[in-house]
Amino acid sequence: WQIWVYDRGGQQASRIVVLIIMCIVFFFFVWAIVLGTYGTPFQGFGPLGYLYALSLVKAGVTLTKYIPQVLLNRKRRLTVGWNIWNVMLDFSGGFLSTVQEVFDAAVTGYWNGLYGNPVKLALGMLSMTYNVIFMVQHFCLYKRYNRAFIAAIRAEMMGEEEEGDAVAFGGCIPEEKNEIAMVSPAAGAAVAFTTDEIE
Repeated sequence: WQIWVYDRGGQQASRIVVLIIMCIVFFFFVWAIVLGTYGTPFQGFGPLGYLYALSLVKAGVTLTKYIPQVLLNRKRRLTVGWNIWNVMLDFSGGFLSTVQEVFDAAVTGYWNGLYGNPVKLALGMLSMTYNVIFMVQHFCLYKRYNRAFIAAIRAEMMGEEEEGDAVAFGGCIPEEKNEIAMVSPAAGAAVAFTTDEIE
């Protein structure tokens, strides 16, 4: 709903992604019709196999959906603009899900149950892996840049720009110049800092 309502600029889903989604939807739609009409035509293609296949799709989505954000953070060298608390909550959910499976297997003594639902285990591990990457980016790698960017935006909004601290720049800053460009939500432009100035 938000994708359709809010301005997304020039962002569009690629044709390859749209084609993949359409193929997946068509495949499961036909499978559901076959199940409703003929029951289980082949071994492994029954209702349980249908649910397992859906869980594999979910695992594939989880595997790929975080990659663009990781690359965007790396490109901008910033994590300003999205809520780190959502990442931490997601990490806690993946951790608790994994712990639940381990406890269930330990209490029942049936450790095959831990491997009998590999998708759930993989979802928890994937979520925690990506969330650790996000937290490292936010709290370690780009912490200085986040602070400098927020300070520059506050100074810009208060009309207290100081020479050499922040300059308006309409394009990208080459990395070989040891500079970083960041979008300013206040001015609608980019703010450029030299990494030597950010201590």
